[in-house]
Amino acid sequence: APKSCAFIEDSTTGLTAGKEAGYGYAIAVATGATKLDVLEESHKADIYFDRFDDQSLTFIDGAPMNKSIDTPNDFVSHMVEHIGWRVGAGVDLSWRNTNWRALGCFLGARLLDLNLQRTSAATLGMIDDGAAETLIDFTRKPGLDFDTHATLPKDMVLAMRAEQVRKGQDLADMLEGLSDGLQAHITVRLCTFEDPHHSWEGVYRAIGICLGRLRAQA
Repeated sequence: APKSCAFIEDSTTGLTAGKEAGYGYAIAVATGATKLDVLEESHKADIYFDRFDDQSLTFIDGAPMNKSIDTPNDFVSHMVEHIGWRVGAGVDLSWRNTNWRALGCFLGARLLDLNLQRTSAATLGMIDDGAAETLIDFTRKPGLDFDTHATLPKDMVLAMRAEQVRKGQDLADMLEGLSDGLQAHITVRLCTFEDPHHSWEGVYRAIGICLGRLRAQA
């Protein structure tokens, strides 16, 4: 049955045709005339790829300067860089779609290979005018508790663009996936939001610092 089938298209016209024909799952890939951001903004597909390559991730322990991070979004790549730098590991990542929650889960599962020693760690991460308190706790059920300072509207934070990321919710989704991959609970309290770029950098820097502390011997 069409509703049980997936279809692949590289244009918004093709995605529209597939949906109107009753096909159930739409896969968009930006290997034709339509760019990835245009395909995403159409909201016509269930998942978006920039190309179909194998997805892979290796953390290179003790070599944080060794980085090859290739994702469809430069700002997401930068957030992954923050994590790798602060756990003291290089990152060799190839990720081809915009399912950021799945990327977070992929990262979390591989981070467990770095032999985390402690059961919890907390810190305040700051970059310029961005600051966030974070806690990673392996004694609690996996999940993300994301909140903002009382003066910051949470809905605004999650709806606002941050560089190439269309909305903050995408970055929160990646944290939720990271929690699942690690099988740990993550708590984030965003303290400032003068600049979305620096604010999310503060969050991911703090996550990386927590992970680095989890590696340390008690």
